Amino acid sequence: MFQNTLGSDILKGSNFITNLRTGWIRHFADRLEDPPIVVQLLGTKDDLVHREDCMDTELFHNSYHIDVPDGKHGDLHKLDKDSGIKYKLLKEAILGTLEKQSKKIAAKREHIIFILHGIRAGNTGWVEQLRSRIHDRDISIKVVNSAYGYFSALGFAIPGIRKSKLAWFRDQYSYYLARYPNATFYFIGHSNGTYLLGQSLIKILNMRFDRVYLAGSVLPRNFDWTKIFDRGQIKALRNDRSAFDWPVAWLCSALRNGLGMKDIGTGGFDGFDVIPAYADRQEVYFYKGDHGKPLEEHNLDNILKFILDNTRETPNNIDYNLDVSRWSLISRWCPVMLWFIFFIIAALVWVLMSLHFSIVNVIITLLVLLFISIITLKNI
Repeated sequence: MFQNTLGSDILKGSNFITNLRTGWIRHFADRLEDPPIVVQLLGTKDDLVHREDCMDTELFHNSYHIDVPDGKHGDLHKLDKDSGIKYKLLKEAILGTLEKQSKKIAAKREHIIFILHGIRAGNTGWVEQLRSRIHDRDISIKVVNSAYGYFSALGFAIPGIRKSKLAWFRDQYSYYLARYPNATFYFIGHSNGTYLLGQSLIKILNMRFDRVYLAGSVLPRNFDWTKIFDRGQIKALRNDRSAFDWPVAWLCSALRNGLGMKDIGTGGFDGFDVIPAYADRQEVYFYKGDHGKPLEEHNLDNILKFILDNTRETPNNIDYNLDVSRWSLISRWCPVMLWFIFFIIAALVWVLMSLHFSIVNVIITLLVLLFISIITLKNI
């Protein structure tokens, strides 16, 4: 509920702030031949605004930063009898001829690659393995990876936890866009990482990636890729699918169709339906394995060939004719099975009450069942 309030819109990484920030950056980055003159005055004792909060303007050719000694947030603009140096700096900022600052963007980056893991990555080191391979090819490529650790199925099933990294991802994208506005951005995502991408692309119109790789995607089959391609937010999409991916085929099906969580789905198992015919897309299926099968070490070079070289090679362990009909049948029945479990629990409560169990005993029994369920989900 708080996500739709005015207060949430002013938070770092919110939809409003990220759209405003990326729009500002792209607008001025596209007109570098005639940029506005921007002078940023910042007090050295400002306890509200810090230097890193003002870095976006440094991508402009005519941007300058001036530190005001002993200046505070509330008195930076005030002049008194002891304001000699402050007056001089303010006059210089408004009327003076400022020399170009030599220290702009620290290093030139032509390529930025986001790598986001999700739930149940059987090969937990695949992110670092990819990073190492990328830097072996080109040390100048900036790799941005997720800052959170192991992500359980239980965490994914809770909407608040599932969405908790959206602001982080959007803020990171804005941060690197501000520093390298002319760089090409790429995305490699698994599971909940694909969720962060999809939800961000829908809301952040200025978020753009050249090539996008998805593995074990938890986005819905009807995710509107047509809108994303038409808006020029991505140029190429690859979707890798595993045959026995229960977090996608079963859990996402149960949560979407059983509990009405329409922001997730089985696109990483069934494929996507809403992709225009003219789009540059590749569906790779099926890996003979589970949720993390596409991310095994022997397949990482194949992923990088797509991302860095735009090379389309089918992995060796793919079987396009693999029979997954039983897995699909279970996937379709998972919402019914979920409600059946709820019915069994309700029936158990009724039986216990009818046998004159005290309400305390009934509550203890339910808490034990809940505890067992949580332990099970946290460890799968």
